[in-house]
Amino acid sequence: MQFSFRSLEWFLFFYKLSLNGFEKLLILSYYTKTLRKCG
Repeated sequence: MQFSFRSLEWFLFFYKLSLNGFEKLLILSYYTKTLRKCG
């Protein structure tokens, strides 16, 4: 749970950092796949 929370923090950080909508979509897709692998 602590790892998931940390990942969420990093996700929000990069999401805010990225101004490009396409980049946000890529990051969102990447984290979705990562979270699915982690279960």
